[in-house]
Amino acid sequence: MAESPVKTKIMDYIAARVGEVDLINTVIRQAPLPRLWEIQEKPTAFLYDDDETSVEQRNSIRRAQFTLYLYIKVRSENGRQTINDLLDILQADVYQKLVWNCGASLKAYGVRIREDQSPVAAKSFDDEYLGALMLAYTVTYHTNAKSLYTKEYDVNTNLNP
Repeated sequence: MAESPVKTKIMDYIAARVGEVDLINTVIRQAPLPRLWEIQEKPTAFLYDDDETSVEQRNSIRRAQFTLYLYIKVRSENGRQTINDLLDILQADVYQKLVWNCGASLKAYGVRIREDQSPVAAKSFDDEYLGALMLAYTVTYHTNAKSLYTKEYDVNTNLNP
């Protein structure tokens, strides 16, 4: 199998960290489609990214960034307040895994994850039993300007989940 691009390695690493959150049953790496989340056991996390932009290039190092979206769908028979509490717990747990814990380990590889500021979290409720949380993060990373598969000085080579 061919080597994965750096961005794919980063997404795999992030998906593995999100999968470590106790309340999340499944992590799916694509945007949520109603037919998908209806059949999944809840809570289900959908992890996907937006367009990538090249922020800067110096010599042979390219700095790029993309927006990472995490959409978590939850179900509870105990009503909207319980769903709201679950969403707050999930937001805190994901922050701990991605920004605090994971962020520290990724910094050594030239990767930065930070929360988007508008809004940090958006909640929605389908009905009394289903709710969702949308979180957005900005991910910045470095690659070799000539190849999106490697990074000079092996900065991004150890991103195994």
